[in-house]
Amino acid sequence: GTTITFKDGHLIATRGLGEDMMSSEGTFPSFHLISGSTEYVKTQSWLSEDNQITSTNYSCTASVEHAREKIIISDKTFLVQRAIETCIDGDSKIGNEYFFERNGIVRRSRQFHSPALGYIFVERLD
Repeated sequence: GTTITFKDGHLIATRGLGEDMMSSEGTFPSFHLISGSTEYVKTQSWLSEDNQITSTNYSCTASVEHAREKIIISDKTFLVQRAIETCIDGDSKIGNEYFFERNGIVRRSRQFHSPALGYIFVERLD
């Protein structure tokens, strides 16, 4: 009964996790196309306990490390690069981490979900 939705590896919605992320909108970069770093804006909206939607507007920076490394997911090895995303809204700051292949597929990530749940860790095997 849980759904997690991604766009280019970015978490954009969840259902069935409690304080669900109703949407995440912005100019999400494809990590494999970034040379160095890039800046963008995203808005995340959550469903609160009283069935109200609250939103936060973040100014984000994504930086890609040039070195490639191997990660193992279910006994399968992937050659990936690491991207760090830092998003700020006033005094609030979140940091996400992505491991992506040369073709742009995000194989592993640790991303902020919500104030109530914190971060989620996802791995993609296909």
